[in-house]
Amino acid sequence: MIRKATHDYNSWYRADALWMELGPRKCRELGVFLLACAFHGPGERATLTLDHPGSAIHRIVIERDQSDLDDCPLGLSTVPLALRYLPAETRCHPWIGEDVSKYDLPRLALSNAEDCVGASVEDWHSRDTVWISARHPGTFRLAELLLNAGCSWNAVREYSLEGDAGYRGVAPMSAELRIFLPGSDGWIHEGDDLTEIQG
Repeated sequence: MIRKATHDYNSWYRADALWMELGPRKCRELGVFLLACAFHGPGERATLTLDHPGSAIHRIVIERDQSDLDDCPLGLSTVPLALRYLPAETRCHPWIGEDVSKYDLPRLALSNAEDCVGASVEDWHSRDTVWISARHPGTFRLAELLLNAGCSWNAVREYSLEGDAGYRGVAPMSAELRIFLPGSDGWIHEGDDLTEIQG
């Protein structure tokens, strides 16, 4: 389940925020799905449908990178080969203090199913789709965080990925993300899991 929120800074800057509630199993499943899309496609795009009635976000769309040999962009183009993953301890602000380019952090675009939001206030408030680029470096970073968050020994119950105005956990222009696991102050459900995510 994902709720929409905003994060106000100093009464003059407001960022889009997504509040995601995931049980440990769903954390691992979403992490593996992001990696599968990054390494193997999708050929066009992949859509995860969120069917929980309390979710303000109804789908997560993993957008394929458009690069191919027939229409190669200028500069270097790369394709992921491997990811060496070792489970690791996490922190609420996972990358604070690390030497990570802000462009290599997760990038989440809050939009609609067509990724074309009109100019009206109604169009803006009705955004219900999160777009993620399959092969963006931040997608790999987010997948690793989700895999670690889903480990049985993980003691961190809440993650806060903020923009440049905060603790810098997402790329520029990205929606911010808070992840709540069972046992956190933001977990408002009984039990350790929610309705299944359907692909």
